[in-house]
Amino acid sequence: MNATHTAILSLVAYGLVSPSPQALFAQSKPAPIGEIRNIGQPLSTIVGSVAANGRYAWVGTSDGLFIYDVSTPATPTYVGRERSPQPGPINRVVLSGSYVYLANVGLRIVDASNPEKPETVSYIDQGNNGTNGLAMDLALDGQYLYLANGADGLRVYDVSDVHSPTNIGHWPNPNADLGSYRMGIAVQGNYAYLAAYNDGLRIFDVSNPRNPQPVGFAPDGLATKLAVRGKRLYMVSDALSVYDISNPATPVLLSKTSDAPNPVGVAVNGNFLYVASSGFTYFGPYFYDGSDDAHPLRLAPKTDAPSAQGVWDMSMDGDRAYMVLDFGVGIYGLGAATAPRVGIEQKDGRSAVLSWPAPSFSFVPQMSLEPEGNNWTTLADAEVTTTNGVNRVVVPTEKNMGFYRLIQQ
Repeated sequence: MNATHTAILSLVAYGLVSPSPQALFAQSKPAPIGEIRNIGQPLSTIVGSVAANGRYAWVGTSDGLFIYDVSTPATPTYVGRERSPQPGPINRVVLSGSYVYLANVGLRIVDASNPEKPETVSYIDQGNNGTNGLAMDLALDGQYLYLANGADGLRVYDVSDVHSPTNIGHWPNPNADLGSYRMGIAVQGNYAYLAAYNDGLRIFDVSNPRNPQPVGFAPDGLATKLAVRGKRLYMVSDALSVYDISNPATPVLLSKTSDAPNPVGVAVNGNFLYVASSGFTYFGPYFYDGSDDAHPLRLAPKTDAPSAQGVWDMSMDGDRAYMVLDFGVGIYGLGAATAPRVGIEQKDGRSAVLSWPAPSFSFVPQMSLEPEGNNWTTLADAEVTTTNGVNRVVVPTEKNMGFYRLIQQ
């Protein structure tokens, strides 16, 4: 894969250009650097989730938890395994200290201090005892663990004693018969955010974890997973939805992007969004520049290419992304985020020069008469020249105000 960078540049007008350089934010798109294959039993073991922390990757499957050494991602090696006390999928793996927390039918906690011999220290299936629950996702916030427990609703556990976690809070699901299943969860500050499938986005005040209170709602069909960063929430449903959660009681939909087929997961890394697509026709992940919340810009893949692979889940660890694929786990390098400076100078009455430091990847300039929307025209014939450590490209200016940006393909 080639790296993809993007930036919105200064405004340019006929006879008037920006007098000072502007920041250019860039980051490589995922490039495959390794694979974990042959996990468990061929054709029967289903990989559901993955998390990594430095040297080790922890892979949740229908046959338990598998640990791999990924210090050399091109050749991952098997390290150890911990079987589930009860058969069933591991839908989320969360690492904290020397423990691994699993959404595994119920809540399971594994001592991972010795990756070669991981050991389950506690298992609670309380939410599934006659309540038709199924642990789909979890979020850890200090001593409290929040479990998106399917049709059972939201469960809160005190895990200060990992050997004896205590269910201290529960918000039962009043709409389970209508297709409302707690599928995904994120916690930030005093609020828990849940993707509730047909019930859309549900927001809870958890300032008192023993008594979670619903405070916000937004209809969004087929909501499965979400991620929160600051005042923004990113959720995959029938599309990629971006919400302003400045006031959690009234989430505001900023944009809805539907060009990733069958999205099932989302992760945020800086200004960039990664969407897992489980469509068997097209390959995921789909990669977006999210710096403009109202108009996420799809960077990769630029065009849908037929593929037998779908992406079912993902997690980030430093400059790597770990993705659950149909065959196992794919390891991707994200590249280092950079922030070179880009300048613009008037050349004559009909053109200007964009410049940025070299060495750098080649960029393609685009032009639009409006800063918003998707009406950008690629200046395909623009030639980049490099002299004295600076890349330069001549772009035409318009008689009216014009807008320029650079995109690397």
